[in-house]
Amino acid sequence: MCSDEIPNLDASKHPEVLTKYVAAIDDASRPALRSAWSSTDTYTMTGAVRPGDVVSVQVNADRGWRATQDGRQIEITQDKLGFIVLHPAPAVATRIELHYWGTVEQRVMAALCALTWVAALIALVRVRRA
Repeated sequence: MCSDEIPNLDASKHPEVLTKYVAAIDDASRPALRSAWSSTDTYTMTGAVRPGDVVSVQVNADRGWRATQDGRQIEITQDKLGFIVLHPAPAVATRIELHYWGTVEQRVMAALCALTWVAALIALVRVRRA
């Protein structure tokens, strides 16, 4: 998909921006990446990327996503639909991986939750011994 086919305006107010986007997705003459979820937090795509192409992934964009192309980190942006847009280098055959690492806030809250559980279990053991 070319950059100018990515919606750049709010589609709820400008539905016409979806015309090029949907046409590009439906165009069977374009090379398509083979894609699959390889785990609950990793999405893998393989195939050809033409010069000037971007990869639109209909997955909610979030700061926790990281993308690599053949092991090298690539740029991730967000379209006006809230989906991920990847900016890979042209390649005849490539492997692109999207991996969800989570955000700092999510990791801090997970650690806080774990500490709370440990404190609750220690308190429970102490109460039972008394």
